Amino acid sequence: MVNLPNKALFVHFAKNVRPNPNVIDSNLRIWTAVVLATGLGGAQRKPARATWTDKDGTLVIHYYRHITDPDIDDLMLQECTLTVDANQDYTLEYIDHGPPSE
Repeated sequence: MVNLPNKALFVHFAKNVRPNPNVIDSNLRIWTAVVLATGLGGAQRKPARATWTDKDGTLVIHYYRHITDPDIDDLMLQECTLTVDANQDYTLEYIDHGPPSE
């Protein structure tokens, strides 16, 4: 058992996958990176409309996710960007878009 997020596991994963990302299915690669970096998983839905762009030493994973919004007792859509530098240090930025449209 490991606690998530887990920086050491993320660094290990990123160092091994970034040089040859196609070794793992794109959806699984993105999901694994997001879970290791953010710890979100379990009841959370998998990232949607996700992209993995690794250029000039910077990896950008852009995705959308649904999370529980306690103010409205419903799901809220978030647009997320996980940015990873060449040393595998990362930042997560997100924008709340409110309840998903029907």
